[in-house]
Amino acid sequence: MTVTNQNFKVYRADTHVVHVDLTHADGTPFDPSINVQMRWRMTRNPADEDDAVIRKALLGEEGGITKTATGVDIALNGWDTDVPLGCYAHYLIVNDPPDVNTAMTGYAVIQRTARMGTGKSVLQGNLAISKTPPTRVP
Repeated sequence: MTVTNQNFKVYRADTHVVHVDLTHADGTPFDPSINVQMRWRMTRNPADEDDAVIRKALLGEEGGITKTATGVDIALNGWDTDVPLGCYAHYLIVNDPPDVNTAMTGYAVIQRTARMGTGKSVLQGNLAISKTPPTRVP
């Protein structure tokens, strides 16, 4: 059964770990030793996987999902969450042949935050320093 309304918020360009507790379809506790494939997507349009702005997988090139004793952790890096602000749908698909199940769905909100880079700021324009002290306005 799909667990819905698994919502979270993260500041833009922050790292974040989404933990998902899992159980088997029959209600027994998750067994991290089983051989399954998992895919997690975050997208503006949940009906279109090609629209995903973040892709994570348990196996393969995408990576980013690791098994835990009770489920999985989905690791989001700063470059993953450096996407336009807004609300995104996210979902986790578990492929345990011959079964394929949507384990959970929800919404992720990417929130505004100040970007504090390590580079230099370069000011442009004609800048002049006044030698006249400021006057006090009553």
